Amino acid sequence: MFRSFRRSAMLIHTPLFCAAPIQSFLPLLGSDQWVLCNEPKLTSIGYRNKFQIVDKQGIKTFTIPLKASTRDLPYNQIEMSYQDRWQAQMFNALQTAYGKSPFWEHYAPALQSIFLNHTSPFLWDFNLALLTAQLKMLKWPVQLHIEDQAVDIVEHVVSPLAYYQVFASEIGFTPGLSLMDLLFNEGIHALDVLWSMKNNSKTINYLR
Repeated sequence: MFRSFRRSAMLIHTPLFCAAPIQSFLPLLGSDQWVLCNEPKLTSIGYRNKFQIVDKQGIKTFTIPLKASTRDLPYNQIEMSYQDRWQAQMFNALQTAYGKSPFWEHYAPALQSIFLNHTSPFLWDFNLALLTAQLKMLKWPVQLHIEDQAVDIVEHVVSPLAYYQVFASEIGFTPGLSLMDLLFNEGIHALDVLWSMKNNSKTINYLR
């Protein structure tokens, strides 16, 4: 497959999600500059502290626990709770789901370092580290800017465009997962898959 990068002078505003669903990247394709919005108050945390993967039992949703006393603060001041060993649990779940995927050995070390060695208490910093790592894996050159503002979320409904998944032969293809699913399964072709999805999608407001 071939793709062309369409450079955009317009800054695209987007929330900073945690290992965002594949469809949340579609409106950003074609732009090499994004504004990550440090929202002053989150009415809904949504995908900012959770992500979805799939193993042979089906979809798994993982949620990062937050300190209750910080949930009403601006996004970049919300703190994660480290009372439970959620980092190791999440990475072990990734290994169970994708340990036999074509690109596990290629991408796992960078993600393992983030999941197990990240020390900042702030959700924003953790999510930014994950996003930066995934953009590097995609070889997607993007300049990231940060502004203090709310953001309207415009997402895409994705037509079922199947790509390779480890357990698809057992449970069928599962759409709309974290970008990590696409990276581990498609690797160097992941960005091409995103473009194909965008070309077969409709834009509506639906993901919060």
